[in-house]
Amino acid sequence: MDKSNAGLLTNPDYSLYPVKFAKMFSSSHPGSRFDCLSMAPHKHADYLKICYEYGAEQVYLLNDKRFAGADTYATSLALATAINRCVGGADLVVCSMQSSQGETGHIAGSLASRLGLPFAVGVIEVRECCTDYMVLVQDHGDYAEIIKLPFPAVISLHRNFSFEERLCQINLIDVRKARRKSVCELNHADIDLMPKNCGLIGSNTRMLAGTKAPFQKVKEHRSCVGDTEEQCKLLLQLLDL
Repeated sequence: MDKSNAGLLTNPDYSLYPVKFAKMFSSSHPGSRFDCLSMAPHKHADYLKICYEYGAEQVYLLNDKRFAGADTYATSLALATAINRCVGGADLVVCSMQSSQGETGHIAGSLASRLGLPFAVGVIEVRECCTDYMVLVQDHGDYAEIIKLPFPAVISLHRNFSFEERLCQINLIDVRKARRKSVCELNHADIDLMPKNCGLIGSNTRMLAGTKAPFQKVKEHRSCVGDTEEQCKLLLQLLDL
């Protein structure tokens, strides 16, 4: 799959979740810092400066033709190697379960395995954050689970993660500072990763074929009768509010 001409790098609902989480965490924990790491196409390097607007210390872009065609196995290896090489380890690695280019849910678990860290998937809420651990709520679809996760760790954020928006806000000063910074681009040699372990060559799986699932839009029509107050009540019921 050639992603070099992909239209959108991120969307505010998925790809920016880890960045917003890092902003929220650093705002509530003075003295903490965070870096951002992406494997986006080269042409989106300037767009990644948005991470600086949220307060990132350094933004890294893993960009190399040798990374093309990588599956979860090879992608997680590249990310884990870059984290150890560039950051020197981290107390918390935050991933998203989705990006604008598709599902990324398997990456975080594989990354945690390579880093030898505990892992929590589908996090929708942080109940408590202490020096040595976090208390998290995980969404497993049919049920929710509250867990205590020790640091260092890897987590992936659910699409319904609950942000404290007041802690995620950026201002004009942040935007101006971001313009003066540059994204650090890295290839396989920069992180000491052998070519045989990169991309399609280093992958354990291959995509042989793909089909586009048919989309069926379900429409439902409701008639609202009565005065304005009754119609508003019905509308609120339909919206489940």
